[in-house]
Amino acid sequence: MTKLLPWALALSAALGLAGCKTASPAPSCQSWQCADGAVRLDPPRANGLSGQFRPADGGPAVRFSTEALPDGAAEPKGRAEARYELAGGQRLVVRLTGPEQASLQWGGVELAGFGALTGKEQAALSDLAQSPIAPAMAAVTLFLGCRQDVRPADLAALLFPWQMLFKYRGGAAPEARVAAIRALGARSPCGYFQALSPGGPLQLAEDNPLPAVFGYFPFDAAGSDEPAAATPKEVKP
Repeated sequence: MTKLLPWALALSAALGLAGCKTASPAPSCQSWQCADGAVRLDPPRANGLSGQFRPADGGPAVRFSTEALPDGAAEPKGRAEARYELAGGQRLVVRLTGPEQASLQWGGVELAGFGALTGKEQAALSDLAQSPIAPAMAAVTLFLGCRQDVRPADLAALLFPWQMLFKYRGGAAPEARVAAIRALGARSPCGYFQALSPGGPLQLAEDNPLPAVFGYFPFDAAGSDEPAAATPKEVKP
């Protein structure tokens, strides 16, 4: 079961908790036009997925991709590498090596979700938050989150940088952040925050308003900019 740590629990506490049921199968479309831009998924491949995010403001396109990392099994399931890349050469690389182990590399700096960030790490995360890759992280994960053909490890790797921004650069009060997440989710074809959940690997609903992939949560409570809550809770699928 996925534990919501204090900084994540604050988001849940900002809502009246509501039940959620599994809905119909996920959409199978290969592209999505949203307010922030357009997401296009490439034809399926055996060892991961790939596609492109093109921002609505005419900015540089962002390529995204995932690849399963060997884990000794005939069909690796729990490890993945994800990349977001700009045509000019800037690259965000995420390595997910287990349900509670992930790191990202940006601008020559490696960051993980445990403990407080150093000044150098904070500067790198701030730079990422202002880069053209930032809106792609949200749009891509929301588009893929309800697809049954996406490996949970692939989505968890793509989602990790966005979760890092939630933990370390939240800024706004929980209520405001929940409203912002709901607004983003409403733009997706997946129907997040509806009476019936869209299914798929992404958990995003009234009772779990922080995007997460079931079984993957490579974070602790230390270093968050959220006020501490009393105790974490467990979220069941």
